[in-house]
Amino acid sequence: MNGQVWLEPMGEGQIAWIANEGVRISRIVKHLETHAFAGGQRALVDDLLELAPAADAVVPLRTGGDVSTGVRRATDRATVWTVPIQIAVDVGSPTPAVSASAAASGAEAPPARPAIDDPELVASLRDLERSRRRPYYEKRRDEEARQTYYAGTDVNELDQRELYRQLSRLVSESHVRRPAYKPSRLLYPWVDLHPDHRLRGIYSGKTFDPEEFIRGDFAMERRRAERLRERVLTEGTGGTDRLLAEEAALEAAFPYNCEHVVPQSWFEKLEPMRGDLHHLFACEWGCNSFRGNIPYYDFADFEEAIRDDCGKREENRFEPASGKGPAARAVLYFLLRYPKVVASNAREFEQEWLAILLAWHE
Repeated sequence: MNGQVWLEPMGEGQIAWIANEGVRISRIVKHLETHAFAGGQRALVDDLLELAPAADAVVPLRTGGDVSTGVRRATDRATVWTVPIQIAVDVGSPTPAVSASAAASGAEAPPARPAIDDPELVASLRDLERSRRRPYYEKRRDEEARQTYYAGTDVNELDQRELYRQLSRLVSESHVRRPAYKPSRLLYPWVDLHPDHRLRGIYSGKTFDPEEFIRGDFAMERRRAERLRERVLTEGTGGTDRLLAEEAALEAAFPYNCEHVVPQSWFEKLEPMRGDLHHLFACEWGCNSFRGNIPYYDFADFEEAIRDDCGKREENRFEPASGKGPAARAVLYFLLRYPKVVASNAREFEQEWLAILLAWHE
């Protein structure tokens, strides 16, 4: 229903079932005739739609970033294309490094950067460039917007339960735009940028170039689609467990990741929670994996404890090395925005953890 690849753990409720429905060939042909194809694609489609075979012709063909020519030869039953092929061999080019955990899991190296003519990638990079010219924060406008937003809520006159209900309803109804999960389109080009227009690993505090996150996200999505298509065509799905294992191995091959501070397993990766920008943050894959889906905790010996760059993890508890304030506010927002979605069991959320989040927020 949200354009994502369906897996069994999502449940059948996430499938938009369509049955006993066909498409007329004439409608497909009409669409091809009227669609605004780019460049040489229009000529190619026109040739394919010809009812009578045409004479041999030399036509432009786009191969990668260059334009060459090919010969189209018409026969009584088909149109045959003779395409020139050039193969370039580059000896000694470095290959992307794969982390030890990725190598151990059998993950491949990340693919090359996606072609710049990918329309969504172009849009994301354009938004990133535009963000460098936008005011990062306008205090006066923010204060005015805040007063307007909370104008109908009197925090002094309502008891806590009623105040929670009103604020929850307000934040839910005011979110008219609910984008699906795709951090490369909104999160990395703008929402998660810091004043220096760079990203910060939510748990490590390390800085990163947002363009690398954007390109990495598109490359991983492309590789994921290719792997799924190959499996369906050659071996079938192979079962949910195998698909999930391959997904984890693929993500391990990429150094960048997107962290849901409320773990996806707590809400079964369902939308709109999965794509809600208010609890998504740039993160290194290692830190994302290090935290996993265990709850936050405040260790008494945190400063003295031996820990890695991501924080400290012990049993079913995790304290990040950085980003505690933003992470706490994101979880508190989630509890307000999606009542009763999480906190259904002790592993997800316990009442006393509220005090930890409020302390981190302060």
